[in-house]
Amino acid sequence: MKSIAINWNSVINKALTYTEFVDYVQNLFDLDKVTGNEQSANRFEATKINLQRIKRLNKTSIVNTSLTSKVANLKSKQVWILFVEGWCGDVAQNVPFIEKIAQASNGLIETKYLLRDENLELFDHFLTNGARSIPKLIAVSGEENDVVFEWGPRPQIIQEWFKNLLNTIAESEKEEAKLKLHQYYTENKGAALQDDLLRLLNDIEPN
Repeated sequence: MKSIAINWNSVINKALTYTEFVDYVQNLFDLDKVTGNEQSANRFEATKINLQRIKRLNKTSIVNTSLTSKVANLKSKQVWILFVEGWCGDVAQNVPFIEKIAQASNGLIETKYLLRDENLELFDHFLTNGARSIPKLIAVSGEENDVVFEWGPRPQIIQEWFKNLLNTIAESEKEEAKLKLHQYYTENKGAALQDDLLRLLNDIEPN
């Protein structure tokens, strides 16, 4: 992985827990505000939908047994730092699963959440093809404070499908494409995300 001089302990200390992140998004929403640098009607509506998604997925998301076994038997602790914003649909579709995966680790994985727009200097070390795409998961070794893997902003198979879709439609059809993306997420039920994370964990800690 890339070698970056970052004080991860300082980053972790200022980051939010999952509950704190969701509560912060909800509290802002109740004040007719959203996270991030842009306050707009579109992002306000997206945040409303995302809060509903997160609430639903907190209750219904299921982690497969291969992954629960893997995270419960890690050889060393990890901190999963997630860059997020409340208005981002990909955040809402993925972070409830990521949180349940971490919970299945019996304390071996700790999650911490950072708002992207408040941490751009740090986040810009972890761009995706030059873009500030979220969510972005940075897994840091709990002992050496090294970055052991990165993931995001979407499961690989979904990202490739969506990229191909965008390449075949007109600009006027892109909003409809986003609806198809969320339908894909719903039908996939977190399977693609879990496949990605299991592969990444097996790469750093082979069975």
